[in-house]
Amino acid sequence: MQSLSIPIWVKSLLIISCVLLGFELLTFPGTLSDAIQKQRADKAYFRSNFPKAIKGFEDLLTRYPKHKQLTMKLGLSYYKQGAYLEALSILSRLKDEEFSKSEMKTLESAINEMMNQLNRSDSFSLSHRYF
Repeated sequence: MQSLSIPIWVKSLLIISCVLLGFELLTFPGTLSDAIQKQRADKAYFRSNFPKAIKGFEDLLTRYPKHKQLTMKLGLSYYKQGAYLEALSILSRLKDEEFSKSEMKTLESAINEMMNQLNRSDSFSLSHRYF
């Protein structure tokens, strides 16, 4: 009987997946199911499935209310969905947290964009009330 050879790319993908899951399990406080739920919420976020990401991050934040990364991703999910007031409300919880330069750049960019959009919509609604 001839043995079937597994391509190197399949082996590599399997190893990378195991390493990522192991890293997630080690770095996320909580149970295996919480780590898996975080991984699913992250995947939904990166695939621009923001309703699913929001649901996952909100659920996790009920158990880990002080988790900085979950709060940030939840706020950014609302931002990317266009729900600016909700996003700003959530991101305001992070005012005393410290961030890396890249995280600060992401947050500042998102907050500036939301404030500009909200200011434009306020200006637009005010100008249309009087005409």
